Amino acid sequence: MLRELEKLHIERFVDTFIADHRRPRWKTILNMNPKHWKKLSTWDLWDDRLCVSEFCSEWTNQIEKLITTVTFQEYSKQQVVVIHVGHDQGGIEKNFLGEALLGKKTLFEGIISILPGQLALVINHDGGICVCQRLLSCRRK
Repeated sequence: MLRELEKLHIERFVDTFIADHRRPRWKTILNMNPKHWKKLSTWDLWDDRLCVSEFCSEWTNQIEKLITTVTFQEYSKQQVVVIHVGHDQGGIEKNFLGEALLGKKTLFEGIISILPGQLALVINHDGGICVCQRLLSCRRK
């Protein structure tokens, strides 16, 4: 059974980064037993017709460089929610960002939700990384 924090990460990820016409499928499958999560394809985030493309872009550099960027550096030692889908065995867990990307429990395929609905990484089974970000900024008057 999913905890409230895990549900929040899943719901906000889908609502923010998955295209309107694709959301019902993602939500239906993610509400099933995790063994069914293999039916989801992380490739949806590489297809402009299936994701909200203005928030999603492919990372084409080394993974080690990703966690040293300004956006991710502050989260490298923070716990994140890791959602295993596709070719990975379905499931969800908390892990540290650095460990999920480079450690013994490296994510094979799925989603690393860092800030619910604002910042996530999607990993495909070929090692591709899609950065999903919709960071809200403060406006000063």
